[in-house]
Amino acid sequence: MRFADTATCLLFLISCSALAQNVLFDDVNNWHEREIWSCLLDTLDSHGVTIHYVADEGWANLSNMDMVWMECLEMYYSETIKLLLQDFVRNGGNIVLGAACGDSRLENDILMDSGWRTTMEIIPCTLAIAVPETIMYFWQFPPLTNDVGLVELAGPTVITCGENAYPFAFKDSCYSMPVAAISYPFIQEGICSWVVVVTGTHAWEAPFDTVANNFRFASNILLTSVGIDGYELVPCAIPQIPDDFCTRTPNPFTPNSDGINDY
Repeated sequence: MRFADTATCLLFLISCSALAQNVLFDDVNNWHEREIWSCLLDTLDSHGVTIHYVADEGWANLSNMDMVWMECLEMYYSETIKLLLQDFVRNGGNIVLGAACGDSRLENDILMDSGWRTTMEIIPCTLAIAVPETIMYFWQFPPLTNDVGLVELAGPTVITCGENAYPFAFKDSCYSMPVAAISYPFIQEGICSWVVVVTGTHAWEAPFDTVANNFRFASNILLTSVGIDGYELVPCAIPQIPDDFCTRTPNPFTPNSDGINDY
């Protein structure tokens, strides 16, 4: 009887481990200490996610992950790691790539790589002069935006989306400004894993009680990307873009009194 109980426990543990969801968080190529992201990491942990860190494990175990989270990059990834990331998505993994306001070359080096078709590009803050800092309206895109109301992001940059990439956005009454987008980079191959890009992510670092909706927005994206029950996003279910929604680079703004784009 004791042996049977032990065997049952082992089977239970094996079944749990088979269902366990794993996130690889790149805490090496990141501006900040790991503790900055503790609230979001705790949220993943509280939903039963096992979090792995590049600083502890490197990239060798990538194929066993469900999601990779890369945030606030401070250096380029090697060609070897970029190929690993592409194979990871091709085999069913999802990626969340956070881009704070600033130099976007590091993120674009991943997104624009010829090995896949994300068809997304981040417009640098220096070119986004006309973008308002406070956005008043929110376009819902379940489950990534479930229960999220008015949100203010700190200096969001602009994501332009082409084929296979679809924005969900904060916008003002003048024009639409995507601050998050999802891409299906291998949709032509019938593979519908995705890459989510989010800008304005400095707001994620603030305490939960001051930016509750920002925190919920970030949590929803992470929980959806790792595949938590109740946060399902159907692969290849391309969202319908509203007629009044558009993605475009900001209007040039050169207030030099020459009569051209002064306002």
